[in-house]
Amino acid sequence: MTGYWIQDVKSIFPESTQFVGFDNIPEGYPPLDPPLEIVKQNLVDEFPTEWENNFDFVHQRFVIPLFAESEVQPVLRKLIKCMKPGAWIQLVEMDFKTPVSEPLEACQAAQKFHELTSSVVSDPLASTKLAARLNEEGLADVGYKTVDMIAGSSHPNPALGERGRRNMSSVMAYFQSVSSAEKVGMTEQEWASLPKKFEDEMSKYKIAVRVYFVWGRKPVV
Repeated sequence: MTGYWIQDVKSIFPESTQFVGFDNIPEGYPPLDPPLEIVKQNLVDEFPTEWENNFDFVHQRFVIPLFAESEVQPVLRKLIKCMKPGAWIQLVEMDFKTPVSEPLEACQAAQKFHELTSSVVSDPLASTKLAARLNEEGLADVGYKTVDMIAGSSHPNPALGERGRRNMSSVMAYFQSVSSAEKVGMTEQEWASLPKKFEDEMSKYKIAVRVYFVWGRKPVV
């Protein structure tokens, strides 16, 4: 959790825009500049009634693959319910299954990253299905694009490359915290050295993950 999206998007939207951020562990966020309250809320529980038909833009990222198949559509319906007629939703999720780092044969830690994450999430390819899911919910102008997001020294923008490196290291740390060496066929020594090897690869090679940006508009009835 970093709050990067909220901080970045504030420079794009009009100054008068009001933002509401939520997370099930809001205390994990660093202080945001300018300040913004992060409400304690998860995607499974019912949302506050005042959120219904209240937002012009809804953004959700990096969580859908963790939900079981039966939970995804109800979660999307909650988010869509928050949208005003004519409002837009944007979903951003990683494709955990498809390795895009180069040269792939040299990126052993990156390949293990995909194996590890795919073994933990409920659906490693959930990102590839989101556009169809929004269509199922009756949204209009549904579309998507994929971006291979580079982490580390191969990024043409050093600042963004460093941000990506930190984010990818955090993702690796999280998935290691909820898994084990045995589950991905590694020795304890290999498991312990995996973060350092991943860091080294981000310094030497083009380490990237494919990210799906999916959007749709709520029809005006």
